Amino acid sequence: MTNNMINHIEGTHYNDHLLGTHYDDHIKGKGGNDTLEGLGGDDTLKGGDGHDWLYGGHGYDLLKGDRGNDWLYGGHDYDTLKGGDGNDYLYGGYGDDLLKGNDGHDKLYGEYGNDTLKGGKGDDLLYGGTGHDELKGEHGHDILVGVDTSFGYGEGERDTLHGGKGEDTFVLGEQHHFFYGGHGDHDYAKIKDYNFHEDIIQLAHGFEYYLGSAPNHHHSAGIFVREHSSHEYELIGIVEGVNSHDLNLNNSNQFHFV
Repeated sequence: MTNNMINHIEGTHYNDHLLGTHYDDHIKGKGGNDTLEGLGGDDTLKGGDGHDWLYGGHGYDLLKGDRGNDWLYGGHDYDTLKGGDGNDYLYGGYGDDLLKGNDGHDKLYGEYGNDTLKGGKGDDLLYGGTGHDELKGEHGHDILVGVDTSFGYGEGERDTLHGGKGEDTFVLGEQHHFFYGGHGDHDYAKIKDYNFHEDIIQLAHGFEYYLGSAPNHHHSAGIFVREHSSHEYELIGIVEGVNSHDLNLNNSNQFHFV
């Protein structure tokens, strides 16, 4: 391993644990199953071959998994995470992050902040987390979830979902919970490219829904749910470019209830 004045840190072809500094570092794992930690500063971490763990820490970091099945953790601030080959796990952390799965069947978690997630090739799972997120499945059969399913369920959020090519699932609810409740027409998921022949919208079972025109969105269908507490309907989803009369809640090729 070498470490010179400009903070270039390089591993070996074995399993290395490489630590950065509180300044700007460029860390390469090379071969082996490595652990790279940027710590402070605006760092660039490249895993190389093997199954690697990359931790950005503080600062505006760039993390690249490269080959193998990698785990990337952005940490604090605004980070860019790129999975590379293999089936990768990307966690944005705090800040407005950019996550790219690239090849493989990847799992992307934006976590906190207003994040952008791009699945790339393969069948990917995208979780936006909290904040106003943009999710793009791109190629493959992808599952897009704009919210944090353990906290808040999208209350107050406006997420944008692009399925891309392939048979995609847009998730607006899970067992016992519908998403984007509590703020009337001000929180919702906007589905940009719904394909009648391929895509499915997932809703939570046990609630009363209806389909109508989306408020303030021309030529778009709105998905509304009735709140048990207020008995009022509120908007949870917008299907852009689709007439509500062309959707049917009883059509299992369009909607799936869990």
